[in-house]
Amino acid sequence: MNIECQSLSKRYTHNWIFKDLTTSFDGPGIHGIAGNNGSGKSTLLSLISGYLSPSKGSIRYVLNDKNIPRENIFTKMAIAAPYIDVIEEFTVSELLKVYGKLKPLEQHLDAKEFLKVAYLEKDKKKPIKYFSSGMKQRMQLLLAFKTDVPFLLFDEPSSFLDTKAKEWFYQLVNTYKHEKLIIMASNDKEDLQACEFLIEM
Repeated sequence: MNIECQSLSKRYTHNWIFKDLTTSFDGPGIHGIAGNNGSGKSTLLSLISGYLSPSKGSIRYVLNDKNIPRENIFTKMAIAAPYIDVIEEFTVSELLKVYGKLKPLEQHLDAKEFLKVAYLEKDKKKPIKYFSSGMKQRMQLLLAFKTDVPFLLFDEPSSFLDTKAKEWFYQLVNTYKHEKLIIMASNDKEDLQACEFLIEM
């Protein structure tokens, strides 16, 4: 998977978030996006995901030497971010059933395995709305990893994670970096240390 950003710029009203960004993200591997709050990290991820349109410039997506139209890129990616909502009235098993109809999941993945890997076995009958912030974050991160797509986007992935959960996340990153393009925007130095390539906003 290859993503090429050419002279990418984004403006809200009269304020430029960033201008003339030219870079590329080649996978498999881990790419980090660093920068202070307000530097445009989340905005860049939203542009790459296709959720936002650039004010200027372009983004080109290439998979197996074929261009992917921007309007179809959502079928090739999964994203986990603190601002992404899920249906909190569902249990994890119910969420997986609905999500699996929208995005392809890894073959042979079942709710029992998912709950075990996410350390949520004791909470299998609990609606997600009763999860702690850390539990929700683990669930969303694992859901992205277990989606059968070529690239993943993570915005502040270690938010709400304690030390043990951070180690769990980095182990998953090291497992999947050999088969997926992973783009991670973060202020956390530990997150950025896991990245093989880094751009500063």
